[in-house]
Amino acid sequence: MSRSIYRRHHYTLYELTPGYRSADGLTQHNSWGFRGPEFAIEKPSGRTRVVCMGESTTYCTGIPRDVDTYPARLEASLRAMLPTADIEVLNAGVGGYTSAENLLRFVFKVQPLAPDVVVFYYTHNDVHPRRLPSLSRDYAEYSKPWRASLADYLPSSLLSWVGWPTDIGDRVRTYGRHARRGETSREHLTRNSSWVFRDNMESLAILAAGWRVRMLFVNPPYAFLDGDYDPATIHPGARAVHEHRVAIEEIAPRHGHAVYDLRAELPYPPYTDSDTWKSDLFLDKVHVNEKGAALMGELVARALLDRGIVPRMESPR
Repeated sequence: MSRSIYRRHHYTLYELTPGYRSADGLTQHNSWGFRGPEFAIEKPSGRTRVVCMGESTTYCTGIPRDVDTYPARLEASLRAMLPTADIEVLNAGVGGYTSAENLLRFVFKVQPLAPDVVVFYYTHNDVHPRRLPSLSRDYAEYSKPWRASLADYLPSSLLSWVGWPTDIGDRVRTYGRHARRGETSREHLTRNSSWVFRDNMESLAILAAGWRVRMLFVNPPYAFLDGDYDPATIHPGARAVHEHRVAIEEIAPRHGHAVYDLRAELPYPPYTDSDTWKSDLFLDKVHVNEKGAALMGELVARALLDRGIVPRMESPR
């Protein structure tokens, strides 16, 4: 049993540690390195396999029990809606991943599982690199190798007790270093466009279509803009998320994929920088709680059925 949620990876900087178990036993990683129970690597005949990709909001950081995560609730909803169908949903989310790591994750960890459907839910991880002075196609300015240290062999609880940084971003991201130097700013975020996110999502859409994988891109419910707005007053982070949303809405249909916007049905209070922001569906301004995950699972299930991505009429594949 591993005590570390993450381990170093030669291409994606890091990945989920296979075989991880939380101290209370409620959170586990299977041998393939996904959150949740074991599954058959070779997809059984007649089974519809759905893989949820994304960031901590797909992994469901902050929700202790695997069965309460949004991908698990998505599976429960699909099975309830199609009671005689053989459907499974796998949670391939990894906290902290940007579109760059997720693109590689699809190639090395998701496509080999022969998924029928990929649900890709993104939030704000691709906004952070845009705060740096410049951007490269591979987010080189934002990333650094995970250097081996004694901390790799100690439990997170002990590291926290002695004040050692335990967040994965402290090990593989340069954002903190740039911030200490005063090199992060709203001006950079405004100047750096969404081109890296856009190119990575286009590549993912093309690869999925080439492998005959149907995709549902899920746009986040928060930090959105409608109609005209004044760039001088709007929060640049909100504008960046809006630009990523627009990119998804353009890319997905171009390659035969679908888009579902959570903002239409997952209630989200008006965004504010104040600490008084509260919601009965969210743990914080990004991550859903158990109630929010249950609703999100139901909403995404209906979106998959309404768009014909998972057929309502069950037939042999």
